[in-house]
Order: sequence, then structure tokens, then C-alpha cells
Amino acid sequence: MINMNLKNLRKFYRYTQEEIADKIGVSRQAVAKWENRETISDISNCISRVIWGDIG
Repeated sequence: MINMNLKNLRKFYRYTQEEIADKIGVSRQAVAKWENRETISDISNCISRVIWGDIG
């Protein structure tokens, strides 16, 4: 569920995976893995940054 919300938010704001990755300091591959449900290891870090406006 979280993965789809992240992907939908990214697409809604017209960001690429690369742009999101740069903004939160992770690799593009990490963002792709979160969206594809391959891993959720650091997803709480990502969510925190989104909530606190690092992306917006």
C-alpha cells in the first residue's frame, strides 16, 4: 500500500524516480525498489522526509 502511495504521489507531482532520489539522498534504484515492493528497509526515512516537506 505504501509503495503505491509513494508512486502515485511522485507521478502526481511529476517527479522522476531520479529527482526523488536526489531530493532525499538515496539511489534511483532504492526508489524503484520501494515502489515495486522489493524492499522497505529505509521507507520510514523516506516517508519522514516527504511529510516534513523535503520534496514539496
